[in-house]
Amino acid sequence: MEGLREAKLLCQTVSRFAVERFQRLATEVIAHIQTYPACALFGDDENASNLWDDYCYDQQTGPVTFLEFAWSDVFEPHLKETIGALDRSEATLLTFYCCWDLYEDPINIVGEPPNGIYEDALAAEIMDAVTRVALNRRLPDDEEGEDDWSEDDDPSDD
Repeated sequence: MEGLREAKLLCQTVSRFAVERFQRLATEVIAHIQTYPACALFGDDENASNLWDDYCYDQQTGPVTFLEFAWSDVFEPHLKETIGALDRSEATLLTFYCCWDLYEDPINIVGEPPNGIYEDALAAEIMDAVTRVALNRRLPDDEEGEDDWSEDDDPSDD
């Protein structure tokens, strides 16, 4: 019975680690996107100072369907770079978590001994975290006359 309890604790620990790590990886990707100038696709009234602001605006007010491929093209190289910079053992552990989340057998992907990674699943998890940050970011409040984006809830500045 002790083995089942330990397995459950191990799963909880891996899950907690993975969620926190994907959030930090999302913050790295966001920092890259913030280096691009705003594209002003939505007009001057959006007050975007960089592409990250545009993405937040799009996610909160849309998203605009025809931009989904454009956003994928913008984020893809940064996702690949971030995943490529991971230590192989860490990427394997995160892949294990992704397999659980996708209801796939992790052994088929990570192998035995475990050293495989599932880059598409890792990218999807990071992008989910990026999108959560964008959705939770406070947009300018036109009624109060604010001109700037609020950085209060933006973990990318940490």
